[in-house]
Formats: sequence, C-alpha cells, structure tokens
Amino acid sequence: MSEVESFKSRLERTVKIQLSSEGRPYGRKDVLDGLLGAGVPRKAIEALGVRERNVDWEVTLCTAADRNCLLQLPLGKN
Repeated sequence: MSEVESFKSRLERTVKIQLSSEGRPYGRKDVLDGLLGAGVPRKAIEALGVRERNVDWEVTLCTAADRNCLLQLPLGKN
C-alpha cells in the first residue's frame, strides 16, 4: 500500500468527536472509557488523540465497518 493509500485508509476510518466545553478537562482515559461504555470494543480502536483544547478528539478505528458501527451509536444523546 502506498503512503497516499495508507493516509486515505486512515482518513476513512477516523471519526471526529467534539465533547462539551462545559465539561471537565477530558483526558485520554475519559474518552476511551466513554467509548468502551457506549459499546465500542477495545479491539476496534486503533488510535485515539486530542485535536485541540481537550474537547475535540479523533478516533481511528481498525476497519471502515468499525467506524460505521461507531457512527450508529447514540453518543451524547442521553
């Protein structure tokens, strides 16, 4: 797989999540625990990182199917 194909694959498996800025400062463990609690299997998560201000996060899943499953979850709709 070329570098461009690898980048495109990662991009297609990545979800951006914006958390409430009114919440506490979020750490990696907070976000990971929230994903696991919502039903995302740990083995489906390839990478997790903050984008800015600890409220914008990116989650890269192992497969496009895992990404689609995450997008179907009612995250933050409690």
